[in-house]
Amino acid sequence: MLKTHNFWSGTSRFRRLSALLLVAGAAACAPIAAPGDIDAYRRSVANSDFARSAVVATALSRPDSEGRASDLQWALNAGSALFHAGEYDRAIAMFDVAENLMSTRDTQSTNLQRVYRYGAYDAVMVNTYKALAMLASGNHDGARVEFRLRH
Repeated sequence: MLKTHNFWSGTSRFRRLSALLLVAGAAACAPIAAPGDIDAYRRSVANSDFARSAVVATALSRPDSEGRASDLQWALNAGSALFHAGEYDRAIAMFDVAENLMSTRDTQSTNLQRVYRYGAYDAVMVNTYKALAMLASGNHDGARVEFRLRH
């Protein structure tokens, strides 16, 4: 019998470290939103309820009439949460939207008129997460392209 490799197999240390990095990233650049929404997002991440985190972050990404995110910070958070929830295709789609938002504007005004200026980290994070999601879903060629796009 052919033994398949599960991307998440291995010690739970990797999962805990991934969750810690997601929480740290979310806390470091948490966009302004209703305090209850941010608390719900943080609680769901802290409890490793990434499916719930994805729902909250996606809603806070202010989707337009076609369902595409319009808030870069929450699109990044939603993509990360979707990745950790194992929804790789949706994570890739959300990161594609985030890449588009980064390429169409250099800064993004939050709902309290604070300006978020994305940096090199954000661009590298998007490509890295997309590559890992593609690896997890079996798209090795796509992952190779995304890993090469990291700057």
